[in-house]
Amino acid sequence: MRAWIRDHTLLCIFVIAFVVYIPSLFGKFVWDDEDFVYANTYVQQFQISKFFTENAISGRGGKQSNYYRPIQEITYALEYKLVGQSPFLYHLDNNILHASVGIILYLVLLEVGVPYIVALFTVLFFVIHPIQTEAVSYISGRSDMLYVLFLGLSVLFFLKKKTKDMWLSMVFFTLALISKETALVGIVLLPASLWLQTKNILISIKKIIPYVLIASMYLIFRFTILEFQSSSIVWGNTTYATSVVVRVSTFFRSYFTYIRLMLFPYGLHMERDLTTPIVQSFFTWWTVFFLLFQMAVVFCCVRLFRVKEHVGRIWILGYLIFSACMAFYSGIILLNGIFYEHYLYFALLFFFLLFVSGLLFVFPKRTTIVLLSLYMCILVIVNVQRQLVWTSPIRFYSQTLSYAPSSIRIRNGLAMAYADVHEIDRAIAEYKKIITFGDVVPNIYHNLANAYVSKQNYVQAERYYVKAIETQKSFHFSYQALVDMYIRTNNRKRLTIVLPKLEKMGEGNQTALYAVARGYEFVGNKEKARIYYELCCGVQQ
Repeated sequence: MRAWIRDHTLLCIFVIAFVVYIPSLFGKFVWDDEDFVYANTYVQQFQISKFFTENAISGRGGKQSNYYRPIQEITYALEYKLVGQSPFLYHLDNNILHASVGIILYLVLLEVGVPYIVALFTVLFFVIHPIQTEAVSYISGRSDMLYVLFLGLSVLFFLKKKTKDMWLSMVFFTLALISKETALVGIVLLPASLWLQTKNILISIKKIIPYVLIASMYLIFRFTILEFQSSSIVWGNTTYATSVVVRVSTFFRSYFTYIRLMLFPYGLHMERDLTTPIVQSFFTWWTVFFLLFQMAVVFCCVRLFRVKEHVGRIWILGYLIFSACMAFYSGIILLNGIFYEHYLYFALLFFFLLFVSGLLFVFPKRTTIVLLSLYMCILVIVNVQRQLVWTSPIRFYSQTLSYAPSSIRIRNGLAMAYADVHEIDRAIAEYKKIITFGDVVPNIYHNLANAYVSKQNYVQAERYYVKAIETQKSFHFSYQALVDMYIRTNNRKRLTIVLPKLEKMGEGNQTALYAVARGYEFVGNKEKARIYYELCCGVQQ
């Protein structure tokens, strides 16, 4: 049996990874899937040029973000052509992609000289760990798997000696970069892997020069023509946004939460930006603990290198790449989020490379294998439980609210989930709770209006569509919805009364004026309709 497993390791890794994530296949669209996937017009119309020149969610009514994910959006567009808005194929592809990543990473570990048993357990922990559900069970989490897949392929070809393999490696490295910015970790991973294989640091540094040039070109484009929105806009004038000291100090505290989640993954949830404490001062015990922890790990690396060189090299590789992965989320560069579990997607591999190789060095091999196997069984159970949360939007949002009850976007997601299953009264109740929080974005009023339309309460629907527009006069969705509502209900009288107000509020907004033009056309005012059609099309009067 043991010999059969060794001869069919790749198949075993793929099957285990796929089977563990079978519950995810029955999940729905959730969280940002609306923006990235099924309501994104660029995805629906396969506008591939837009994927490379605009932010990833601009196809969702011109929404702004700083996400640049052309490869990810291309995969969604292909899936949309095949199945439209049916989520099964999207989840199936995520599962296959994650299992494939596991195989590639296993081959990488073997290629750099990691012993078979260490490589196998490390990769198995990587594929079955519950923390990975945020990347795998979540359709919009695909970018993590894509960049790691391409980066793994880049390493495999980088370690070969033929010129054509180097060119392929650079192609895969470029694909990894345009899958997700975190692929820049390859600048550390590639030479470190070659050093572990050849034990020659000079060759490793020399061979990485073309990759540094590629990464530099990518960064130049990313911080100029491909920088669609500054992260500071997301955060506003908060201390976290304006102070790198606050961000780094917060990371020092969060670092130990990451460690805890990898070892004991309980309390997993999505909305951690609202539950992560912001540390205002650099001079805290968390900074001391962080520095002492790093010193302890470095000491272990050096000690292992002296006692057993090969194990020491594995630890140095694991520590270097884990640290490089975490550096992206250290707060030195302001990101859209403080803390997400999927930040650990790639780092998890190197954490368990340290964990598994360390245990096998300290304890007898047979005892360690038994303990690791039992630990994996526990993680699989937790993983499946977490997936069951992801498969139901109502369950997902409700569970997240138990950790972050003040989250407007989570409560909005729960209300939308109720509306999707026609529990309109519960949806309305959730929207009204959000309104009591104050400082409400127009989407909330718009969604509340949609709920009232479902109940055919058009008076309240009009009230909240107008409220959405008053909150943000450029919010064209409510102009369109309000006009559509009265056209659909054939209420010319009320539309005639509302249109002058919409004219004034929509001034300068092309999409809003188009809705006004449609409204005037419907009520029979052809002259006004002509004027506004010409205005929204930019025709000079």
